[in-house]
Amino acid sequence: MWHGFGTTEQIAHKLAVLGKHCVEVGRDRNEIMPFAGKWVVIREDPAEAQRVRERIARHHGMSTTPEPFIGGPEQIAQSIAAYWKIGVKGFIVAFAEPFDVESIERLATEVRPRLEALTSETPAAVSR
Repeated sequence: MWHGFGTTEQIAHKLAVLGKHCVEVGRDRNEIMPFAGKWVVIREDPAEAQRVRERIARHHGMSTTPEPFIGGPEQIAQSIAAYWKIGVKGFIVAFAEPFDVESIERLATEVRPRLEALTSETPAAVSR
């Protein structure tokens, strides 16, 4: 497993570098499962999402708020699926105390089904 942080562009670059290193040492790049991760706040209202971010920052004494994915279930699913499209096969969603129970529940019940549909691998069409 390899776990990285960054935008899809940064992760794509890191995976390319990883691939080059694998070639250099004779390792099969497909043996390594790439993961990425990020905090999420699932809210349709940006002001409410900002309040959640501020509460977490205050609790942890942060000088700036975390930069999670913010949006409704479809937007969050699309954001995570973008990592799948560049070769990431696992995504670790982070939460910090005080836990955002609403986002945790919505991740499981609303985002996950959308994400599974977006990342399901379908065989290529067969022409006859």
